[in-house]
Amino acid sequence: MELETISYFITVAECLNFSEAADIHHISQSSFSKAIMRLEKDLGVRLLDRTKHPIQLTEAGRVWYRDMCALRPQFQEALRHQEAFRERRRLRVLGCPKSYAYRNAIRDYQEAHPQDLIEYDQTSEYDNIVQQMLDGGYDLAVTPKPLMLPPTLKMTCLYTDVPYLIVSSSSPLAEKESVSFQDMEGLTFCESPFSWYLLRELMRCFSFTPGRIEPDEEGTRTHLVKREEVFHRIIRGKAVSLYCGRDVFMFRDQEICALPINELPELPVVLLEKAGSRQTPEKTAFREWITASLESYVCPLLK
Repeated sequence: MELETISYFITVAECLNFSEAADIHHISQSSFSKAIMRLEKDLGVRLLDRTKHPIQLTEAGRVWYRDMCALRPQFQEALRHQEAFRERRRLRVLGCPKSYAYRNAIRDYQEAHPQDLIEYDQTSEYDNIVQQMLDGGYDLAVTPKPLMLPPTLKMTCLYTDVPYLIVSSSSPLAEKESVSFQDMEGLTFCESPFSWYLLRELMRCFSFTPGRIEPDEEGTRTHLVKREEVFHRIIRGKAVSLYCGRDVFMFRDQEICALPINELPELPVVLLEKAGSRQTPEKTAFREWITASLESYVCPLLK
């Protein structure tokens, strides 16, 4: 049973003429009559006596008309509520990695722009960001710049960051000012969720081979260790790890050394969108705000 059909019935109950009621709703008389017959079938009663001219309400029809008239203001209010949702401008945004800073920024934007509905998802799967954007599941993505960006995507730089190899201050590598991927050959890496995917993507693009990755099986990705546990292993000299500078800022006073990577001197965080996609007011407003504001939500750049 559809609300539209109930509206049809109220109209014909008031004018007692199928042709006139159909004209009011701008549909054919045949379609209008069929809708009323479906309503009667759904209810299991006859609402109209069609043997009389003009047609008349049956006793069941009079009761149904009375009840529907009483409910009509609530139906109209419910429709207005839904109309408000349809009028809100919707943006689907993907954030990588999972970040309290990004989430807080999105929350503040939503509060400041109640006319826009931001559907925000987060992921650690850095190696899958490009594909998710190409698949059309999201309008925008906030993410470290993909290492291989297809021409079908365009980016806006949001803020600068630098990838580092994190080693124990007692490691022989700590004496270097920077490292190359060749220096990383054979090392044991311990990674938390985002850095696990970052490492895999760097291995694919720069063709280097660690000695071991913890965890080393794809099936264990959902059980990756927390960042604090990773740094505990690094400090004890049990492993190294890859992190961006703003993610390790809080650990800067511990017994670690952050070494820049020669082949990848920076990894800026960018806003991705499809090249040539329609530029809506809500997309433009979000891009301008996030470009001007996001850096204030993240840690300072590690010096």
